[in-house]
Amino acid sequence: MTDNTKTGYDVIIVGAGPAGLCAAMYAGRGMLKAVTIERGAPGGELLNTDLIEDYIGFESVKGWELAQKMAEHAKTFGAEIVTDTVEKVRKADDGWFDVATARGKTYRAPAVILTAGGTPVKLGVPGEKEYAGKGVSYCAVCDGAFFKGEVLAVVGGGDAAVEEADYLTRYATKVYIVHRRDQLRASRILQERAFANPKIEMIWNKQVVEIKGTDRGIHHLELADTATGERSSLLVGGVFIFIGFKPNTDLVEGHPKHDAGGYFITDERMMTSIPGLFAAGDVRSQLTRQITTAVGDATTAAIAVEKYLVIDPGEEAGLIAHKLQAERVTPVGVWLTHAHIDHVLGVPRLKADTGAPIHLHPADRMLYDHVPEQALAFGMRAEPLPAPDRELVHGEMLRVGGLAFRVRHAPGHSPGSVVFEGEGVAFGGDVLFQGSIGRTDLPGGDVDTLLKSIERELLTLPDSTIVYSGHGPETTVGRERRANPFLTGAYRLG
Repeated sequence: MTDNTKTGYDVIIVGAGPAGLCAAMYAGRGMLKAVTIERGAPGGELLNTDLIEDYIGFESVKGWELAQKMAEHAKTFGAEIVTDTVEKVRKADDGWFDVATARGKTYRAPAVILTAGGTPVKLGVPGEKEYAGKGVSYCAVCDGAFFKGEVLAVVGGGDAAVEEADYLTRYATKVYIVHRRDQLRASRILQERAFANPKIEMIWNKQVVEIKGTDRGIHHLELADTATGERSSLLVGGVFIFIGFKPNTDLVEGHPKHDAGGYFITDERMMTSIPGLFAAGDVRSQLTRQITTAVGDATTAAIAVEKYLVIDPGEEAGLIAHKLQAERVTPVGVWLTHAHIDHVLGVPRLKADTGAPIHLHPADRMLYDHVPEQALAFGMRAEPLPAPDRELVHGEMLRVGGLAFRVRHAPGHSPGSVVFEGEGVAFGGDVLFQGSIGRTDLPGGDVDTLLKSIERELLTLPDSTIVYSGHGPETTVGRERRANPFLTGAYRLG
């Protein structure tokens, strides 16, 4: 792993428009460590919109102002926003996602929320590329002021086209809306506003077939009648194109399910057909695409990015795998308290199904590598286990979503036995049971070492700490301190 690889995140959010900022805010509220990667300023298409009049709670608000408020709100919950361009999102062999950026960074996390929006659809006619930035524009708010006193054309018939045409009348002397049909697709209120504006004139049943100009910029548009094919010219000083946009779903490597337009199909949790990959906002297949729907998608996705963990998968691997598949989730890891056969038999199945990284203390590596021999000793058969992905270190903190667990090395039952201590809980494997302790007659076991481990790593915890053992019912530290016959003497010796 190089310095350019960034890890430690629960979720990576691609894009910082309304959906991305909302997802970042909810991730922070949920105590998830998230990073949001945005190629420009936070706000997305809000920054290209003059007035927002359909976002509940704001009768009328500037696009840049709403973007600023959203970014500030997300940051109050610890949102980390990085300026960079995402080039590829790929699910790696270990089940985690690699998000590669233009600056050579690779961000890794078990989940990704894609809120990357889209890019404007081009007309694809001669002159469009040649005059891009010289009279051809896809953003009225960005470029409108450069055309003061000009005659302009807006191509399109949806909400964006009509709304931007109305906006451009504050600079232009006249604005033509060129539409290939005989009626607009825009909402009724926007249509009425356009029809009432004396600076706007409709040109029906026409499509642009060429954009012509000189070294100084655009001179006119060549139009063709959509019914007769008859050609005509329209003198303009600039043209603004709003005929739709293409979702930025091609960032994802692989083949998630999508509709005919390339928009990702998700379930009710906003998860795509790739487990762990969520989509929100303008990249998702849905009836309408508004700020309100974008933040709704993002809210659901961020809440759905829960973290799942498997500890000591023994013979129940099939049941665990079925549960994970039913929930359509991928565990962030498989943590092993030790390497005795009854705690690791399910590792091959879960590793093959999910790719989740295996965590094991190195002192138990020999036991782990000899699981087939362990099985023979009990008259069983077992396949070799996949190599562990990560070594557990005493005292380190492991995170699962908003939860944190400290690794406590507690040898005695086996050389590499560990306890995972969380807030008010401890997953102790076979170190301590209700009324008993782990056996010490297996290779690497030692009763004195085990008792000292329990005294040092468990009896120092609050009495209310719930201990979940590898076998039998749960218990508490206080109960075992007072009543466990194996510990009363050990505790007095301390």
